[in-house]
Amino acid sequence: MKLTYAQRKRIKSLATRYLRAYDGLAESHEINELYNSEFISFTENMLVDLCGFKKPETEKPEIYGNRKPGQRPPRRKPGERPPKPGEAFNKNSSELVNSDGKTKEPTIKPAKSDKPPWYKKAWRGVMLAVHPDRVDIVSADDIDKLERLQIGTRLRQDDSEDLLVACCNALEIDVDLNVFEQERILRVHLHRMKQEIKKIQQSVQWLWGESIVDNSVRAEIIKNVLQNSGIQPPDDLTIMEYLIKNSAY
Repeated sequence: MKLTYAQRKRIKSLATRYLRAYDGLAESHEINELYNSEFISFTENMLVDLCGFKKPETEKPEIYGNRKPGQRPPRRKPGERPPKPGEAFNKNSSELVNSDGKTKEPTIKPAKSDKPPWYKKAWRGVMLAVHPDRVDIVSADDIDKLERLQIGTRLRQDDSEDLLVACCNALEIDVDLNVFEQERILRVHLHRMKQEIKKIQQSVQWLWGESIVDNSVRAEIIKNVLQNSGIQPPDDLTIMEYLIKNSAY
């Protein structure tokens, strides 16, 4: 189906907004995990310091030590260096690393056989447009090259139909799918991603992380969390003094 100039412009703009939201959602998840880790650590320390709680003992990591006489060395794959005494024991260390010590490069897998014909055709078109051996030839400039490489990275990690439709339209690759169906797919998933980002940004850990320069907000967050957990919080002045004392700034 040949698109008019207005249709092409509209759906490319929609695809661009979709990809921004897609990356924004991934970044929001990552930042939220960091905020959550920081919030839990801070609250646990405060409960120990101000409320008399005790930290649970954490399991010590296994480390390599000097072998006793007659003890066999730990197994390792060909090419792996022997562990040094005191080095942390990692059971899965050889699974993600090649014998030369370099991280394995991700590979682009072919489209799954259960996908519809339009998907397989569109997939092949995008893979040709973002293949590392061709990207220097087909790219208009360095920015376009970077965008193509980013598209390849996304599709290696996610084989969803909505992402493929967005990538095709961002690269102006035709999809054997009605343009109105393409728009419906992109708009539905764009709305869902925006709602998910909004939900993340209303979470306790997000509000905690974003209020790093406002201790009054952080004090209210801590009080509410402790009260909702059935723990009597310290008085406001004590919490505020603890926040100021343990602030990173």
